[in-house]
Amino acid sequence: MKDSMKITVKYQFVYMLLMQVAASGVAFVFGLVAFWYFLSMNIAKEIISVIFIGVNFAMLYIPAKNFAIRDNKSYTPLKPSKLKGAMFGVLISVVTAILMALFAFVWAKFSDEIGIHGVVPTIINVIFYYWSFPYNGIMGLANGTYTIYSGILMLVVPILATYCGYIAGSKKEYVAELVIGFSTDTLDVTGNVDEKDVNLLGEGVDSSVKATELVNSERFENVLPEFTGDIEQIPPMYSAIRQNGKHLYELAREGKVVERKPRAVKIYGIELLDKEVVSLSEIQNISENVKETIGDIKVAKYSIKVQCSKGTYIRTLIDDIGRALGSFSCMSELTRTYTGNIDVSETIKLSELENIFKDGNIDSVLIKPDVPFSDIGKITIEEEFSKLLYNGNKIAEYMIKESDFDAFDNINIARVYDSHGAFIGIYERDGDILRTKVFLYDMNRV
Repeated sequence: MKDSMKITVKYQFVYMLLMQVAASGVAFVFGLVAFWYFLSMNIAKEIISVIFIGVNFAMLYIPAKNFAIRDNKSYTPLKPSKLKGAMFGVLISVVTAILMALFAFVWAKFSDEIGIHGVVPTIINVIFYYWSFPYNGIMGLANGTYTIYSGILMLVVPILATYCGYIAGSKKEYVAELVIGFSTDTLDVTGNVDEKDVNLLGEGVDSSVKATELVNSERFENVLPEFTGDIEQIPPMYSAIRQNGKHLYELAREGKVVERKPRAVKIYGIELLDKEVVSLSEIQNISENVKETIGDIKVAKYSIKVQCSKGTYIRTLIDDIGRALGSFSCMSELTRTYTGNIDVSETIKLSELENIFKDGNIDSVLIKPDVPFSDIGKITIEEEFSKLLYNGNKIAEYMIKESDFDAFDNINIARVYDSHGAFIGIYERDGDILRTKVFLYDMNRV
């Protein structure tokens, strides 16, 4: 397993390096036209260069983000790391630094007033010009020299792009609603509330007054910065974490409360979306216990968007925010806005799905089974081995198409397709072969 992990990481680094080569190629192809066309219009070449630097940034940012998404999946042994994204960029910058040094050396040792002499020095010179083409308009290349600022920019941009991309891909995003004034044993409105866990921010004062005062103030907004960045959370009792061989939620249902160790998580940002005063009766899914214990009072309700790292409990975050206000709070609604490669905008409500099904248009909205796994390497099998494939047999290198040989050597988990492009399933490496992990092919199609 460790060997395959190393191979996969190596593949990621090589892929990022090739993306830099591709970014330089894009700038080279379009840049020759752009510099020729726009210079006649007296548009500074620096502006064109800034555009190509932006393209270079994007071509490194996007794959780094995709790798982070993949590393966070349960089906891969790779673990996300805060420094991994930066390391992608460091690799590119090391190559850049070497080329910069060779470029300066070649001009110092193998050039005169006419130009550079020698095949190897010329090749090095050409390679550097190609590599640095996105920055061509600001490099100021002349006689083997370049400005210190442009040199620093060439080294910094890849690191910044890959780091930001990887961090973005490591995030989870939720939209949550919460109410202030009480907490429950489950930390959401479906649980049971104890009278000691009720604090409406003012005894003997009408709840609507206190709720209105809170909503009209900026107290809630002012505490949010306390919960951004690196923080520690104590997992809730109603969670799937195992302790002493049992899930915490199993212990909680038995009425037991055990000590939990704090966990380090990262909150990248909390955005306030909405706030209002509502009655408890307006809150969906609220338990009868809460209604009977507190009554139909007025409470302050907030809607927030949270970007966080893997392992973050939104319920715990909301509970901590309430306590920071000198009260209690609990979650009333939670929506994950994206998961894997599927955004919430691509989802369909069950009520809508029923009508689509009745109209016979279900195929128009179904997501193909291989879409959630699109960030996994793809392997295609030669037609002569189709029967073995359909029977769920293991896959050896000689069975796959020649164009996929490199991919076969550099993956731990693979999407496997037959020669006609039909998705067969997910396969996992076992030494020099791939074995079936999830078989999804419809045998009726054979």
